[in-house]
Amino acid sequence: MSVVRRFENPSVLIMDDSRYIIAYLRDRQWLVQYKHPCRFSEQESGYRPNDKRRSTRALYAQQDTFRGCPVKTLFPITLEQAKELLTIAKDPGGSS
Repeated sequence: MSVVRRFENPSVLIMDDSRYIIAYLRDRQWLVQYKHPCRFSEQESGYRPNDKRRSTRALYAQQDTFRGCPVKTLFPITLEQAKELLTIAKDPGGSS
């Protein structure tokens, strides 16, 4: 997806792979993929003052930054998919 409209004040979950985060907005979740691994603290939330944004109410892939990192792609995901991604991240090999 190239743009997420109404991308305002999302809650963020940081993945183990620093190229991805899950952003929660009111009734939707988004898997945000960065162009490269990004370093940020789990205590940080939302935007950084130096973020480059076309619009304060939208996030554009390939053009904007979020949390100081350039956004490559935006994937809409369900709450169930978000939970599954977090489970996989915690146990990538699967426990047998």
